[in-house]
Amino acid sequence: MFASLVASIMLAGCAASPPATQSPGSSPAPAATAAVASSVPSTADKLALAQAWARNAGYKPYSQEGKPVWCKNEALLGSHLGRVRCVKEEALADLQRQSIESQQTLSERERNCSGGDCNKTR
Repeated sequence: MFASLVASIMLAGCAASPPATQSPGSSPAPAATAAVASSVPSTADKLALAQAWARNAGYKPYSQEGKPVWCKNEALLGSHLGRVRCVKEEALADLQRQSIESQQTLSERERNCSGGDCNKTR
């Protein structure tokens, strides 16, 4: 009984029509297009990520002349006084990218450092 059930299911599967293939000139399926579009972050998502990074880096949101800016207190070397560094909201993504690149460069130098050539810039 079980064998005949399995055989009938297999035959029904083989009798089904084959999936439609896409011709070279046609556009991709809507579901595939939507999946690709959803994997690319929107401008609002990028701004939200940059704002989260800024908060984690010690920046706080302020308003300057009615426009949003992000400011951070920075210590000055050799001084008990610090300074306030502010960046426009539009520049947060660039600042984040520069920070990540600097961290990667330092990590790379630490890995490549051997012997007396550690202080050389590459």
